[in-house]
Amino acid sequence: MKATLSSKLAILAVFLSSVTSVSAALSCPENNGDPVRVPGKRYKLICNHAHGAAGTIPKSPCTSIEQCAQYCAEAGPDCLHGQFNFRKNECLLRTNVGDRVPTGYASGHVLLWEADEPIPSPKPIDTGDTAEKPIGGDTGTGTGTGTGTGLDSRGNKLVYTCPADNGELYEAENGRVLKLHCSHGSHIADIDSFASTSLQECAARCGLRTDCKQIDFDGSTCHIKGATAEPKPWSGHVWVSHSCPKKRATAAVKKPLQTTDLTCPQSDGKIFEGSDGTWFYSQCCTDADGATILGFKAATSQKDCAELCVKDKTCKSALFVPESPHPENCKLYGHGAFSTTYAEGAHYVYVTDPPTEAAKLSEAKTCSTECPGADGQIYASVTGENYQMFCKKRHGTNYLKIERRPSFESCIAACAATPACDSADYEPRTKKCFFSNNNNLPTIDAPAFMSAHSLGCAGACASCNKDKGCGAATKEALGADEATCPDNDGELVTAGLEDFRLQCKHCWTSHVTSAGATSSWTVPGVSLADCSLACAKDTRCVGVNFMHADKICSMHPARALDGSEPNFTKSDKCHALSPIDRGFADKTPSS
Repeated sequence: MKATLSSKLAILAVFLSSVTSVSAALSCPENNGDPVRVPGKRYKLICNHAHGAAGTIPKSPCTSIEQCAQYCAEAGPDCLHGQFNFRKNECLLRTNVGDRVPTGYASGHVLLWEADEPIPSPKPIDTGDTAEKPIGGDTGTGTGTGTGTGLDSRGNKLVYTCPADNGELYEAENGRVLKLHCSHGSHIADIDSFASTSLQECAARCGLRTDCKQIDFDGSTCHIKGATAEPKPWSGHVWVSHSCPKKRATAAVKKPLQTTDLTCPQSDGKIFEGSDGTWFYSQCCTDADGATILGFKAATSQKDCAELCVKDKTCKSALFVPESPHPENCKLYGHGAFSTTYAEGAHYVYVTDPPTEAAKLSEAKTCSTECPGADGQIYASVTGENYQMFCKKRHGTNYLKIERRPSFESCIAACAATPACDSADYEPRTKKCFFSNNNNLPTIDAPAFMSAHSLGCAGACASCNKDKGCGAATKEALGADEATCPDNDGELVTAGLEDFRLQCKHCWTSHVTSAGATSSWTVPGVSLADCSLACAKDTRCVGVNFMHADKICSMHPARALDGSEPNFTKSDKCHALSPIDRGFADKTPSS
């Protein structure tokens, strides 16, 4: 029975999508008592009556008797009779009226169900060579992009229906994502439109147009909108641009692609370069966990927010909120790492390792003084001075003198023996050696030349000791980049979209009854970030302790079992984190 009903409703939805009106315009009292037919249903029109009942679903806007009949038919088992109120432009779907009969009502008309009727079979689809192909390529079982599971290569459904697919996401070929809002529309002017009976085609074509912000579908036409607006109830459906990725990553991409366009969600999981060479990893609809807050700035874009982070040398990550009600829509953090905290409408970037590429096979040869083998190599002269050699380069600095030398090696050796000489350019064709006092890298491209410049004497740091900083290589590596005590004592820390005040060597305590009962509770945690995130997710928590010795998080409510507030005391046993917006962050320690 369910399968039959589902199939019937599916055919009904397809048929209704191509219908713009059920018949010639109906009016009252002219059509009082007449049948009103829509695909699958026949109703009797009773003018100026009402059919009051429980279990009513309002639908608006509704501007005609015909539209109300279509609403009722589309609702399937959720509507038995319809009630059209022409003063409120509203259609009331009645799921059950029991033994009630219509009664007089000046502002509306009743659509009284009489019978279900056969639904005409849809027109067969031409699958020949002249048939119009769906956007995105052939989705058949041959060489197309279909997966064989009713999905295309990007995981999109091949057919979308409402209300079954309300809230579904569609990813276009260029990475743009749109979200489906059934029975809603934009209520703003079109910038373009095209005929279609497919929700999928509306989404696919809108996704490929940069000027399409959202697109309405009325069953026969896709209406392209050049601006965004909050969807409102409507008889059709609307796809709206969505800044979140269709599928959220649970770990950073090992070899992320590089991008210069930070539009979300296309930039999600990609890396980009800041103006000073710092590289950032982009996460759309994400916020940081356990990061200290450096401050708030005003930014015009996600790129601008990242540049504000570049300018602050202590900044490791940043959060940009485009639709923030506050002018300071860019939050700078003192720590940064991949995050799994979902935050719709907020976009997060953190400093990451710069990209690499496979090394090119060098033509250099150890101890060679001939090109190309000498390029980049070090030449140790008999005087103890080191020179770096380059092929196809010259300095071009004013010459101290010019000599003819039989080889590049003899040219460098002669420079090393000349106290004022710091560099030498050699031209093999003429065997001329040009001495100069430039100890910088050669900058002039010159395929006919070879060049070298002094790096100083070998063993120049031999007298270094630990007091002079020469023991840096023996120091231990730094730990993980996260908030710690005492380094971040008194600072703000963010977790799960909540900001916390970190106070090292402080503890929250709750009243314990004589029977040993307490209103506090614990969860596992090995870091301040773990404890702050656990508290952020639990709205009962107004303060949490990181018990570093026991590796647990002790959370406390606003009121204990006896109604008392939690106490705040100094203690070496724990570090306290207090949510800024939950009323206890400014509490002073008791003596």
